[in-house]
Amino acid sequence: MAFLLIQGSPTDRMLRTVCDIPKDRLWRRDVFGHILQNLGHVSFASVKSDVIYLIPRDEGWALTADDLTDPKFHYLRKIV
Repeated sequence: MAFLLIQGSPTDRMLRTVCDIPKDRLWRRDVFGHILQNLGHVSFASVKSDVIYLIPRDEGWALTADDLTDPKFHYLRKIV
């Protein structure tokens, strides 16, 4: 998910607080859950645009573990 927020809006300020996570806590399942739980507080009056990418359940269309080792996915990290 990606949101283009109006700078300084209530949603912008709220998400800045929610996403202010120390580096040593990044990529943990509980932190990811915390961020997702707070997405329900996003006011779409503060969102200029958004996009959501979904991976299909059909295994024929989904990415495999081997697919994810491709260099083009170098930016992905495991959530532990």
